[in-house]
Amino acid sequence: MIASLASQARRLARALRGKGSARRTPGAAQGRPVAAVLLSDPRRLPDPTACLDALPRGGLVVVRAHGLPAAEGVALAVRLGRRARRLGLRVALAASGPWPPLPRGLDGVHLPEGVARRVPLARVLLWRRAGAGRILCCAAHGAAGLARARALKASVVMLSPVFPTRSHPGAPGLGPLRAALLAAGGRKRPGPRVMALGGVNTRTARRLPPGALGGVAAIEGWAEGERA
Repeated sequence: MIASLASQARRLARALRGKGSARRTPGAAQGRPVAAVLLSDPRRLPDPTACLDALPRGGLVVVRAHGLPAAEGVALAVRLGRRARRLGLRVALAASGPWPPLPRGLDGVHLPEGVARRVPLARVLLWRRAGAGRILCCAAHGAAGLARARALKASVVMLSPVFPTRSHPGAPGLGPLRAALLAAGGRKRPGPRVMALGGVNTRTARRLPPGALGGVAAIEGWAEGERA
């Protein structure tokens, strides 16, 4: 029997704790550390409501509403936030441009790598001070993106693409071993939890080595499993 994606996420989180690497990370004040991330996608998964039950408690839902009017994206995130909170999940809104305000009922903001590279560090620090426990999630595609996320004191980083994925047609994946090495590169001091993203599902997640990656992130991969 193939373990659910939630089970694979917990396996990685346990291994990270066992190596003493799950030290306190920024934004971890509220609830348990994030070990699983579900991303919406305007084309592949515009409304992830049906997948929320597959995430383990403490998971994070990232609402990416690119192409939608800003008000519609916020409305979707707030609606998901109400449902997610009942399941013990948290919700972050993706920023496609300027730093977005954080609507009431949401837990954090997700920055694509390009946005994270441009946003002033002082602005991020002020945003953090304005609300204890806020989650800052960043995307990274290599060492430079990971370094920037650490400089911003992100809570969670999604490293991608680990495996070939429809999100990046024709692009080779980093591979599970290289992804783990990149994730382990900043483990000497407290920092963000690095999640594997890109082509992650119940089968590929089994190939992720324990001890460096803190969990998994997926779009359609969560549709395969049931809450565990």
